Amino acid sequence: MASRTTTFIDDDAQIFTVRAPAHIPEAPVESDHHDFMATHWVDLAAASYLGFQRLGIGLVVVQERPSVDDAVKMEAHTLGYAQADGIWIKQRSGQLPMEWLDTQLQSYDPNESVLALFVESEDTIRAYAISAQPTPPDALREARAPLN
Repeated sequence: MASRTTTFIDDDAQIFTVRAPAHIPEAPVESDHHDFMATHWVDLAAASYLGFQRLGIGLVVVQERPSVDDAVKMEAHTLGYAQADGIWIKQRSGQLPMEWLDTQLQSYDPNESVLALFVESEDTIRAYAISAQPTPPDALREARAPLN
């Protein structure tokens, strides 16, 4: 299944290549997702690789957490991991581009890229395949380094 590709450079001159399903039109929210990818790349890539090591092929799930205090406007997100053949994916198959995801899951290299789902609402989930540096294994090492 076809992908549309976007390449962007963050403030640190890091190059990101992002693929999304071609049959889903680009939306303004994708710019916010790209900003999140750039700001939290090490976390996304580390979560992806750790999920792959522990659970096998799957996707990082990014969900915005509701603020506990309306006076504090801080965006908080939760990162999860959904196995490719797991219940989370099956329960949402109607909201997901399943043919595109199946193609990505069969062809991506978890050592080189990240598959991610950004959950906007129960009805709106955006899927991406993302490549950048550091690679997922290096990002996991980098994320763990402060703990050593």
